[in-house]
Amino acid sequence: MKKQEKNLLKMKQLCELSGVTRTTIKYYLAKGLLPEPIKSSRNMAYYNETHLNAIRIIKELQTKRFFPLSVIQDILGKKDGDLTIEEKRVLAEADGKFFIATENERKFGPLTTKQLHELTGVSLKEIREMENKGVIHSFQEGNKKYFKDDNVRLVACWAEIRSIGFSAKLGFNTSVMNLYKEFSDRLTDEEAKIVLKLFAGNISPQQMVRMIEKVVVPLSITLDIFHRKSIVETTAKYAEQFRKLSPENLRVRQSRINNQFNGS
Repeated sequence: MKKQEKNLLKMKQLCELSGVTRTTIKYYLAKGLLPEPIKSSRNMAYYNETHLNAIRIIKELQTKRFFPLSVIQDILGKKDGDLTIEEKRVLAEADGKFFIATENERKFGPLTTKQLHELTGVSLKEIREMENKGVIHSFQEGNKKYFKDDNVRLVACWAEIRSIGFSAKLGFNTSVMNLYKEFSDRLTDEEAKIVLKLFAGNISPQQMVRMIEKVVVPLSITLDIFHRKSIVETTAKYAEQFRKLSPENLRVRQSRINNQFNGS
């Protein structure tokens, strides 16, 4: 512990560097806004750069954005496996900056629900289902609701899936789209945890944005390859299970059981 103490801060030092009082820091700790201090003994606690940065972020959210502590607690509250405060800060600085250069390439709409139905052929019922499940999102302008850009493209993709033969008659419904959205959300959440641990404090948010925008294409190809491989492998797995249950194999198994029984 002696060697580590050189890089740690006592309460007094933390107060001086952060500009907040001991009482305030104790309050932040009680509210779960700061990680627990590092205890060297019953009456001795140490703090580090993480505590200092967290206090600075809390002060910034209070003074520049006028957030109450209850809101700050929701923003900074960390559960197991969640992002750290610094990692969340990196994302906050990058918010709204992704894919701006390619925004014009994705322009489509805005379209009302009826216009979206007429353009794609997807039923009004299914469009409402996808919206209710959070697969697509609308925006309000005046007294009308509109869809645009990737939301329109998602409905067009669903129309193409339908045209291939995945029909409602076969039991194929919009919950499939919800499955893919949930998978994508979970995948992106895990990606954020991996990438931000590498990026936070090492590169600027601007550089991070550029790198992530560029890596989307090769990662999409990677996912496509894995998906096709999984389809082939899963098909082979279940085919093998079926072959083991074929009448011929079942007769052979029964014959072996009979022979073992008769031999005993």
